[in-house]
Amino acid sequence: MSLGLFILLGFCCLFKRKHFKLVVLSFVFEGIYLHEKDDDEIGFDLKRVSGFFKKFGKKAGSSEKPVDSSSQDVKSDISFDFKKVWRFVLKYKVLFLLLIPVFFSIYFRAFPLFLPVADEWAENAVHANIKSQIVQQLNLQYPHLPDKQKQALVKEHFSQFLSENKDMVEQQVLQVSKLFKERFQDSDGQTYLLAIDPWLWYGYARNFVKYGHFGNTFKDGRSWYSLRNGRVGQPAFRFNLFVFLILLNYWLLNLFGSFSVMAGAFYLPLVLIGLASVAAFFTARKFGGSVAGVVAGVVVGVHSSLLSRTIAGFTDTDNIIAFLEMFVVLFFVLAFCEKKRVKQLLFVVLAGLFMGLYANGHQSWWHIFDFVLGAVGLYFLYVVWLFRKELKKGLFAFFKVDEVKTVLRLFFGFVLSSWFFGSFVRVFLSGFGFLTSLKGFIITPFSAPFGFVSMKAVAVRSVWPNVLTTVAELNRMSLSSIASSVGGKFLFVLSVIGVLFLFFKRITGDKRFLFFGLFFGLWYAGTVFAAIHSVRFTALVVPAFAFGLASFVAFAFRIVSDWLSKGLSVNRVVSKVVVLLILVFVIFPPLIKAAESTALHQVPSMNDAWFDSLIGIKNDCDDGIITSWWDFGHWFVTVAQRRVTFDGGDQGERIHWVGKSLLTSNESVNVGILRMLNCGQEKAPHVLEKYLDNDTVRAIDVLNKIIVVDKVRASEILKSEGLSENAIDDVLAVTHCDDLLPNYYIVSDDMVGKAGVWGHFGSWDFRKASMYNRVFDKKKSNGTRILRDEFNLSAEDADRIFYEIKNNDADKWVAPWPGFMGSSACSVKDNVAVCSGLPLVDKAVVNLSSFDAGFVSKQGVGVPFSVVFADESGVHEKRLNNSNSRVSLILVPSGKGFRAVLASPEQALSMFTRLYYFKAHGLKCFDLLSYKKSISGNEIFVYKVNWDCDSVNVLDEFKVDETEKESVSSNVNLSENFSEGSNLSGNSSS
Repeated sequence: MSLGLFILLGFCCLFKRKHFKLVVLSFVFEGIYLHEKDDDEIGFDLKRVSGFFKKFGKKAGSSEKPVDSSSQDVKSDISFDFKKVWRFVLKYKVLFLLLIPVFFSIYFRAFPLFLPVADEWAENAVHANIKSQIVQQLNLQYPHLPDKQKQALVKEHFSQFLSENKDMVEQQVLQVSKLFKERFQDSDGQTYLLAIDPWLWYGYARNFVKYGHFGNTFKDGRSWYSLRNGRVGQPAFRFNLFVFLILLNYWLLNLFGSFSVMAGAFYLPLVLIGLASVAAFFTARKFGGSVAGVVAGVVVGVHSSLLSRTIAGFTDTDNIIAFLEMFVVLFFVLAFCEKKRVKQLLFVVLAGLFMGLYANGHQSWWHIFDFVLGAVGLYFLYVVWLFRKELKKGLFAFFKVDEVKTVLRLFFGFVLSSWFFGSFVRVFLSGFGFLTSLKGFIITPFSAPFGFVSMKAVAVRSVWPNVLTTVAELNRMSLSSIASSVGGKFLFVLSVIGVLFLFFKRITGDKRFLFFGLFFGLWYAGTVFAAIHSVRFTALVVPAFAFGLASFVAFAFRIVSDWLSKGLSVNRVVSKVVVLLILVFVIFPPLIKAAESTALHQVPSMNDAWFDSLIGIKNDCDDGIITSWWDFGHWFVTVAQRRVTFDGGDQGERIHWVGKSLLTSNESVNVGILRMLNCGQEKAPHVLEKYLDNDTVRAIDVLNKIIVVDKVRASEILKSEGLSENAIDDVLAVTHCDDLLPNYYIVSDDMVGKAGVWGHFGSWDFRKASMYNRVFDKKKSNGTRILRDEFNLSAEDADRIFYEIKNNDADKWVAPWPGFMGSSACSVKDNVAVCSGLPLVDKAVVNLSSFDAGFVSKQGVGVPFSVVFADESGVHEKRLNNSNSRVSLILVPSGKGFRAVLASPEQALSMFTRLYYFKAHGLKCFDLLSYKKSISGNEIFVYKVNWDCDSVNVLDEFKVDETEKESVSSNVNLSENFSEGSNLSGNSSS
């Protein structure tokens, strides 16, 4: 198959994925053909082909006739010398082989550009609509037809309808698909950036284009980003390599047309990972030839673990990690394999240059630095053993050995150039002193691994909660899970075997070949260890996996094909073709399938509902602060272009305060927290600590008292705590400031699933955290003494709590994880709501007059902790005296009926429940600015905080008609809804 044909088919794949297997085959055969260019057995007689076409052009029995000179000229003009073209291809075969990994890398990463999954959504929606209409017609014609026969008729009529109306249906699918896609694109048709963090980098790039620096203003002569970190703001980068690459891509794109900054960010992963695949290709060629190069390049380009975080629109730092580390490795490998000293030094300096850029581009730089040094160190020990006789003669004789000098030259060349370029770049870009920067680069490779292991510690270094304990991508993984995630256990084993081959087999016969085994072995072991501690680092395993797999394919290809051709006398070319095809179809299908599935389902989490909600805030005020849970903070800053309480880069201690504002049932506490954060972010407890002997627990207690009262009363409380007038002024400046900014409070459906997390931080018990912090590493005698003396516990309580601390994880012992357990619709009959399909229970039954309730499950009848309901006066909670469960039931009006929600008691009457499920009904301090619902059903409520708390939020859907109320009996019998009788009674509080 010709090179041009498979390239043409490849680009057709961007629009017709059904041809993809054909393209894979064409790549394989083209790669085999180019790889075997020097073998006579697979020669290709162009003269025979030319002769065939000449004969084909003649008529049967025709004789030769003189050719007119003019026609000969025409023939010369249109002739095509295939032989020269093929020689050109063979001459530059590496470049054509290189197209294979580059193509696959770009192909899958381009999916979000076209959002092909929307076509599937549209087809499903249109087909479902057609089937629904068919069902309605059949119900009218055959109302008593059994379901099985009806379904058969539906299938038959549906197939017939599709065959008769194919063009119309396809047109409808296209129209619906276009509508779906538009919900994930801006007004210019540019697909939104996929995740959350890419919006941060895009925001910095847009600032540079708009203001000429990475911030949006200046403060004390330096670039400042006033939108992050609330009223305080924070310094902007003096320079950021990743943002610079976004800008560079934006400027390059605009050489060929008009592109937005978002487009520059959106397309950057295609460039960076395409180049990373190129680096992987040339690295693997040094130990396994072109076959290994193609395998490594393709695996890096298509691996789903890396693809999911580096696809077009996912413009996050994983791109720069993969790009820079691959070029560090490439140039060091080139230096290691180079014989000429000048080129060797050039390559090692280039490796140091990219290492220096990496050190200033991402904080994870130290891992590849350590792996290189570790491999060189182990290889040096091998060299020492190899030349032990020279060493016995003395150090002078030993250091005269060429291999020893080469290893030392590479080691010190890499270290010194990395430190120099890393420090120089930092001095130039950030203004730090050279010696200070150099010190940091020397210390970090040795200190960073220990910090990585303990980054999720709780109540060890501080009594404040640690947000990293709840970041999903930092969860631990098992070795089995890692093997499955990097390509399946089978390919994982083959990859490990490939690394082992590098230790025991040498394709080239060069003793330096052992270095590859040491390096990839360390890389593999180190990244797998990191992935065990955090799923976030699975992508770091991919390059080592790719090189191991490439090594296995290269060795297996040569060993088996040689055995077939020599041992079994199989034609050399046939044996190589058969072996390579078997290897390709064993290795690539699972990786390609996973890549296609991953790419197909990468859809922006940003949509028109979110975008319009944030633009609404932007249009409502010139300056304001947005408060919500931190996940979408980068969206708030970049899209709304307004201040944000916290975001994904600076959660800090605000995770407690915002969590508490959502969890509390007291509106005054919620507004007091928002006012404190509006005035001074998280400064307040630390300002108080200065005047309370650095007692954090006492400072939190005092703060909780003053935030719910006005400024005068707060001053009196602080005075009673022994603070001076100046100290009181300091505290009130960050809790009760007079220049409050407009504050917007967002609750959205995603926060329901995250409720356990923000509820955990919001219910954080600082006293218990302090206990844990003081005694977790103490022996019993010392620990119980501290609990008795410092926390005024009895001997019995001290023993009990010490035992609990020693036998529980801090984040589980200090605070609960209150959340929501699910919901279902309710049917209403005779003033009794029956809610089926709930998790944990078969159904819930509620008397809508007395709001007594019960659960029915296989275990029998239970009584919820409380029932939350609404009437025209507000939202109320009735706690049931005879409760036997720690689950509350929230009854949410829905149309003319109700929806039941199960929740932890702490969440039952929380401010989140009242703002999200009850839409601020009965609250006085929140005005609804906007309500949006996305195409996928996401609900977003944006409230504007009313600092005067003089709103009257009474929604029509919660009003009860007085005539209906009088006609309802409060003595409704629930027993018919239970398998057993139950006495349901309780008391209520609002």
